[in-house]
Amino acid sequence: MVKLTDKQRSRSSRLHKIFAHAKILSAVGLIGAFGIISGALLATSAKDAYATNTANLDISASVSEALALALYAKDGSSITNLALDIDPSATGTFASDYFNARVSTNNATGYNLYIKAIGEDHSGNLTGDLIHASASAAAHNVISSLSAPITITGGDFSTFTNDTWGYAVDPTISSSTVTAGTFNPVPTANTVIKSHSEPIDADITAVAIGAKVDHDVISGVYSNTLEFTAVANSVPYTYTVVFDGNGGTFSPKQNNVQGQANVHTLTGTSAWNCTPQDSNTKLSCTGTIYDDRHPTVTFNEILTAYDLT
Repeated sequence: MVKLTDKQRSRSSRLHKIFAHAKILSAVGLIGAFGIISGALLATSAKDAYATNTANLDISASVSEALALALYAKDGSSITNLALDIDPSATGTFASDYFNARVSTNNATGYNLYIKAIGEDHSGNLTGDLIHASASAAAHNVISSLSAPITITGGDFSTFTNDTWGYAVDPTISSSTVTAGTFNPVPTANTVIKSHSEPIDADITAVAIGAKVDHDVISGVYSNTLEFTAVANSVPYTYTVVFDGNGGTFSPKQNNVQGQANVHTLTGTSAWNCTPQDSNTKLSCTGTIYDDRHPTVTFNEILTAYDLT
């Protein structure tokens, strides 16, 4: 058996205390680490448990209706007048030129393009003729509008009537020269020359002006003004009218109307489909109107105007 000296026993006791202290520190370290991990887990758990909410935002864009009309010369430049230079002959000299009407619209049902003359003669009457600036020599100061359409083919204008003028829509053009087409009388009331049934951008309509002159008209400048109008086509609306003994209402907008429940016909701007209801005490009618906004409907001999604006 080994006996320790007093000095060795003293050193052993100190080492035992150091090791014991180290064990305590290790335990404290483990506990601290566990606490940190536990805190992190608790923090994550608390975060996941936060209250949440959502909000929706509806987005809309209101697109207004657009319609644009412009006139362009054959070289693409903007145009406000077109001049024909005519050197008359005994048998008649024909001259022509053309320009383009350009229409753009986002209207769902497209557009109509109209033409009319808005010039006046020397008596102040609306006319489709080309009028000389002078009122003298009245029998020889007019290039008259065609009286009927004339179709030209192959550059042969011999059938074009002397001392008259007219217009042609989308004629045949070769090397910037009109060679064929149907020339029409010049109207003084709006006349459709082009229709399109859906939205379109930069729709081009070529319009030719042609005149043939002999020696029977005096020299000088003859003029008139053509007005072009582009109009968006109507968009149909369908609604139902329900009539009873005290009047009626219709959808989408409510209006009072006059009528009797036992009348089974309804006429107006379109065909109607009417059905008696509740033992003929009510009458339900469905029909289509158009966006002139003021359709007129006859019901039981009583005329009523509806305003859908």
